[in-house]
Amino acid sequence: MACRSRTGPLFQNGVGSFFVEAIVALPLVVAADVLGFYILGRHRAGEPVGRGYARLAGHGLPFTFEGLLIASVLYSLPFAVQPFSTAFASVDRRLLEASWSLGVSRASTFRRVVLPLSIRGLVTGMVLSFAHTLASLASS
Repeated sequence: MACRSRTGPLFQNGVGSFFVEAIVALPLVVAADVLGFYILGRHRAGEPVGRGYARLAGHGLPFTFEGLLIASVLYSLPFAVQPFSTAFASVDRRLLEASWSLGVSRASTFRRVVLPLSIRGLVTGMVLSFAHTLASLASS
């Protein structure tokens, strides 16, 4: 919720919000092997993303532990985003404004106000993501 004011009208229940939600929900409608194929294609050495990662890390992303971790996070992202979003939206805006009126920065307000009040939703999202990842590994 603290970031919502910075995103502007495009992401406040508008067109941008729809596209972000659609991208996040993509792993729910696209098969895991198809999603993996596209991720692998985008991160190979000949692609800009793959070259950038290779420059930063010193090796390519495909077929590494880091690649597996990123693919797992992307595949389980929808199961975390919904509880996170609900938890952040449930924080009373008046508490944020009170913190800001006392001169506390947005980052500190997020750390000291939003996170403690959203902890149940954050834990729920992490548990759901972990369970989804574990179930997908157990079934393969």
